[in-house]
Amino acid sequence: MEELAARFDASGLTHQEFCDAFARRVAVRYLEGSLGFGAADAAINNLYCYALRPPELEPGPYMLSIYRAFDDGEYAHPGDSPSISSEARYTRPQLLAIVADNPEHDA
Repeated sequence: MEELAARFDASGLTHQEFCDAFARRVAVRYLEGSLGFGAADAAINNLYCYALRPPELEPGPYMLSIYRAFDDGEYAHPGDSPSISSEARYTRPQLLAIVADNPEHDA
């Protein structure tokens, strides 16, 4: 989290803008294949913890949508066959939609 704090301090962005931009970068890198699911999921989970510090600040809806998309890929969903990849079925399609539907978050 120290690295996130240092990047935020150097960014010149508001807390929410920084969290949104970082989340988008992780999502795009995952979709491009330069970050695997495990690394991207870990980065978003760390960002989520960072986003809640200090407690009076909250992550915005954009960052939260990316966090939830990765979260959906972490477990088998009720009714899904064991052969179903939650990452492929839930995370990837959600992220594709989030990134496409929110061009204002392009870096």
